[in-house]
Amino acid sequence: MKAGVLALAILLIAPGCSAKADVPAGSREPSEIATSLPQRPEGPVLDEAHIIPDDAEAMLDKQLRDLWERNHTALVVVSVNSLGGDTIEHFSLQLANAWGIGDARDLRGLLVLVAPNERQVRIEVSCGLENVITDVFAGQVIRERMIPRFKHGNLSEGTLAGVDALIEKLDASANPPPVSASCRSKMKEAA
Repeated sequence: MKAGVLALAILLIAPGCSAKADVPAGSREPSEIATSLPQRPEGPVLDEAHIIPDDAEAMLDKQLRDLWERNHTALVVVSVNSLGGDTIEHFSLQLANAWGIGDARDLRGLLVLVAPNERQVRIEVSCGLENVITDVFAGQVIRERMIPRFKHGNLSEGTLAGVDALIEKLDASANPPPVSASCRSKMKEAA
């Protein structure tokens, strides 16, 4: 099992965390791949790969909408049929940027991306949450809550367990301000 961390941007994404099974990486560079991104859904869930049963998806949708109402944090869950030969890091960055997850003022957004056919998962964290959902915590969620369930074929259960862990952390947080100068600068520009 490999785990990687890559500092990227959602409007300005803080480091995200991803994990995958031992699958050979593509030989092409991300810039060479014309990524076809899914259209943004009306709500916070897009289950293109059909890994979440309809009733569980409806409950997840409500849970994520309630999170937004409680603390103005956008958490979006996406499963895709394919990354189209792209890396999960590049694909998730492009998706987060294209969809503009969170808002420009607070930069509080998370993307949980599951690519079951490539056996990969990633948590992208906007810079407004960099002190709450750290690289270490995101990696721990993936390794301890998601991957063990995925290995047993429980993609829905693993995804929901990961989301629950993220929400628990967000709800318990006093939301310290971001530390990176670029994020603080971006937040000042939006204010």
